[in-house]
Amino acid sequence: MREAERVRHLRPIEQPLPHCSRRHVMSEP
Repeated sequence: MREAERVRHLRPIEQPLPHCSRRHVMSEP
């Protein structure tokens, strides 16, 4: 999921909980 990671970095404001989101990505391969 590299594209999703890039979008998160590009628009971190879009996500209300960037911490939870980031943790989920790290947890999943």
